[in-house]
Amino acid sequence: MTRRNKLIILCVYLLILAIALPLYRLKRSSADKRLQAEISTSKNEIAKINAASKEMEKLSRLFPAEAGTASFIEDLYAAAQQSKVTSHDASTEITASRPTSRGVSQDNELSRFRFMVTIEGSYRSIAEYIRRVQNIERFKRIVDIKLASGKQGVTGNLSLELFALKGQNAR
Repeated sequence: MTRRNKLIILCVYLLILAIALPLYRLKRSSADKRLQAEISTSKNEIAKINAASKEMEKLSRLFPAEAGTASFIEDLYAAAQQSKVTSHDASTEITASRPTSRGVSQDNELSRFRFMVTIEGSYRSIAEYIRRVQNIERFKRIVDIKLASGKQGVTGNLSLELFALKGQNAR
């Protein structure tokens, strides 16, 4: 090989490198951008899953699979003690459960438990009791409130409903 041939081969080699290297970098940068986009999409999906998980936790506290009526009654008595009502009595009533929507099987029902609460105290303590009952972290509904003047202030009768899911999907 002559010196001239070596120089031509070297120039061709450098020319190929001059073309191939930017093409390689361009391909590499587009692949990097694509991977960064996939990573960003994955992070967004993970954030959505985490948010949905937190929402499911909250809903499972609001609508537990088991009613937990005993713990709810304990919460009612704790609310009565903290609000300083003079007299408090809570009892349960048996009510039929109702389906959540039409066409849903009987396995997925919303059970309703009814409570009757009788309280006596000052108007302020009864109002505080109702506020505390509303803040109990369960899905419940105050159906009826009746207040009347009593021996030591105000007497009240409350009807409460507590809800729970039952069935295979509620676990």
